[in-house]
Amino acid sequence: MDFNEDEIDFLQELLNVSFGGSTALISNMLDTFATMHIPKIKMLNIKELKDFINKNFNESEEYVVFSQQFRGGIEGEAVFISNYNSIKHLSVVLNEDDEVQEVEDIIDLSSELLNIVNSATIKDMAKNLDKEVFFAQPSIKSVRSNEIIGNTNLTSYKTIIVVSTVLDFEKEDITGTLYVLLKPKTIEIIKRAAQEFFSEV
Repeated sequence: MDFNEDEIDFLQELLNVSFGGSTALISNMLDTFATMHIPKIKMLNIKELKDFINKNFNESEEYVVFSQQFRGGIEGEAVFISNYNSIKHLSVVLNEDDEVQEVEDIIDLSSELLNIVNSATIKDMAKNLDKEVFFAQPSIKSVRSNEIIGNTNLTSYKTIIVVSTVLDFEKEDITGTLYVLLKPKTIEIIKRAAQEFFSEV
């Protein structure tokens, strides 16, 4: 189910606003200044996604995969993937500059904030579409790049929206990619909202 150019522009703006909202929430929670680079959005099918992962993820690096399904007025899954170094930087921010050494502690510290990135972004997107959304229990895993596809539900969706961004804190940069996986009915909702928006412009 392809998006046309207007629908992609609408979705880009929708996600820009939603990401901005989650960034403000994180800033308030941590009482520190944070900014988000304007996200780059790609629409990929599963074959293109595999090529994207092979090109953009280093085989020698460890990655943290945080995923959460959502249901209600819009349905799908949000999967945030970040390299281990970024997650380690994030744990420093969360632990008020004290470095955390154990991998499990680093991931546990980061999971609450990654939950905010995922849920706040999707919740804001749903709100802007006049929909309610509910979240399932999140899961978090540490994997190598060649294990990403096998440890997510990415292959269960025909259309994958890849949102790449950098979250800048005062002392640390956190690089991550959010994969927004949408079910067909949600894609139709976004298409209708885009059509209504551009018909009023």
